[in-house]
Amino acid sequence: MANAKPMDLDTARKVFEQSDIDLVKRDNRYKESKRYYHNRNDIVLKSKKQKSEADEQTDKPDNPLRMHDSRVSSNFLQLLIDQKAAFGFSRPPMIDTGNDSLNKQVLEVLGDDWNKTLFRIAVDASLAGVGWIHCWHGPEGQFKYAIVPPNEVTPIYKSTLDDELQAVRRTYEQLDPSDGKVYIFDEYWTQDQATFFKREQGESYTQMIYDQRIGVTDSVNAEAMDNTATINHGFNGIPFIPFNNKSDKSGDLRAVKGLIDAYDLVYNGFVNDVQDVQQVILILTNYSGTDKDEFLQNLRQYKMAEFESEGSDNSGLSKLTIDIPVDARKELLQETFDNIFIQGQGVNPKDLKAGTNLTGVAMKMLYGPLELKVGQMESEFRPSINKLVRFILDELHKPSDLSIKQTWIRSGIQNDVEQADIISKLSQVTSDEAIAKNNPLVSDWQDELSDRTREKEERAQTPDPFASPDPLGKDEDGDEDGEEKA
Repeated sequence: MANAKPMDLDTARKVFEQSDIDLVKRDNRYKESKRYYHNRNDIVLKSKKQKSEADEQTDKPDNPLRMHDSRVSSNFLQLLIDQKAAFGFSRPPMIDTGNDSLNKQVLEVLGDDWNKTLFRIAVDASLAGVGWIHCWHGPEGQFKYAIVPPNEVTPIYKSTLDDELQAVRRTYEQLDPSDGKVYIFDEYWTQDQATFFKREQGESYTQMIYDQRIGVTDSVNAEAMDNTATINHGFNGIPFIPFNNKSDKSGDLRAVKGLIDAYDLVYNGFVNDVQDVQQVILILTNYSGTDKDEFLQNLRQYKMAEFESEGSDNSGLSKLTIDIPVDARKELLQETFDNIFIQGQGVNPKDLKAGTNLTGVAMKMLYGPLELKVGQMESEFRPSINKLVRFILDELHKPSDLSIKQTWIRSGIQNDVEQADIISKLSQVTSDEAIAKNNPLVSDWQDELSDRTREKEERAQTPDPFASPDPLGKDEDGDEDGEEKA
């Protein structure tokens, strides 16, 4: 660690200033998607009974026919993203390095949180376009990994066609307990080392200094030395792994935001109309009094109102009625609802009303758009998971160039009876591995194969004396039982 050379401050300032534009754009895009994911759509951001500047300048009163102001937000984005994450990533892929013992070691390093981590990284990637996992060494040198919020990471790519990372910048705000001030911390990670910087909140890069956070120990004398701002991280590559949502690194909100906003607008307009129509609007013609409270009091107490007639027949009391175009709005809401799931490539909950009557083919057609979306995301996740596994292989001192096979399993609703019937009919012409992978009762096909092998060995050791050695009743020589040889 002591031999690591820190990144020059002037160079760091230039790099950070150039990458700030991407950082701001990425942060805004992620915050907007996260806001929609947590059901805080644009419609709830507008203040109730918001007036325009022109109305405020002229003191124009509110529209008396519009008293209600509904701000109901529709949580479509969370439904679409959770559908995708649960369908494709709630069950982690089975990782096979060609060595069962090594496979178990890799799973042990990934730990119990691997399932939850993969689901969360799928959600982050859907929101921001790219999710990130950071790897580091713990206090005892153990391998550790965790998700980093997407808006904290700014990738810096080389000028190549395959988007190869040159460095990664991580930026975040945090309270420094040493002086009680809030600092903006910047980390700059390259292939071999990482350099740490900080500046007070609100200060420019000219005030940025090294963050001497790394304690250095003399390995010979075991004595503590001065802290440093640079470390050799010890990984074979930059320990930040991107998990892309799509090949263009875009999120899921862009495809459906306009439709969600339109649905919110129509729905809340409908609610406002229904509420406003409940208010009875009275029209008074040639009313003799001037006090409206007195008029209402007489109407409630005496069930009568006094009017003056000037020779015309227009004097009297009437009420204003408003007709609401119910059918048109219902049709528009239904059309917008369906289009959200079409454009968002999700499963429309209304299409699941058939329930158990859906056949396997119908179920596949229902999940078709979602399968296309998940398949695209899976193709982006495969190399990222391979990179994480290769980091682990390095930590286990195993060859990192091993061929890694991933087996993914979807978690969609399926007709288990129909699936079991297909497996039963094809069991005589299908491998045990294929049967285990497609068995609806099996969650881990490798364990299923191990269990079947163990059961066969147990049956071979304790054969049933009453069972015929062959279903056709033939002995080991192929002759019928009891038939003598010529």
